[in-house]
Amino acid sequence: MLKGFVIGFICFNAFFILHIFIFHNWKMKFRFRALVRIFYSLLPLYMLLYISIPGDALLLLPADPAITPGVVIGLSKIFNFSLGIFIYLLLFFGYCQFYFIIDRSISVRIMIRLEKSKDKRLTLEQIKKAYKPDYIFLRRLRHMRDNKYIIEESGFYRNLHKGRITARLFRFLKGYLNLGVGG
Repeated sequence: MLKGFVIGFICFNAFFILHIFIFHNWKMKFRFRALVRIFYSLLPLYMLLYISIPGDALLLLPADPAITPGVVIGLSKIFNFSLGIFIYLLLFFGYCQFYFIIDRSISVRIMIRLEKSKDKRLTLEQIKKAYKPDYIFLRRLRHMRDNKYIIEESGFYRNLHKGRITARLFRFLKGYLNLGVGG
């Protein structure tokens, strides 16, 4: 049962290396889209590795075909394959959370600004001057527009189909988990 798990982990490591290499060497305009494309581009590698590695490799308890029904072995292979994809997906989602903290966190940006300042401290006015809140709103609106979540029409913004689905899903989740309005 370890075969899928190990291959999922191998593919995530390949994703991580590719991400670092690509983002370090090229300036990306649509960064999250690039991350998703890197993720999807490695799914064929996952399948190739899964097919290439012998079926009895990386198993905790090898099945004995003489006593284990074929259906159980078949289901075990499907489960093992799916487990690896699931591991790869979970590692990707976890990494995305880390990535967005680095890329978008207001708190991290302020702390970096404080650390880079001459005396390692700034007044509230200096922070406001260096960090323009309107820029963040415009950047996020641009990101949502570029990724087809919203559209601007005559100075008004509205959700597109993708935005409506996302808003409904997260409104439900926020309500179910009693998270309040947030933002």
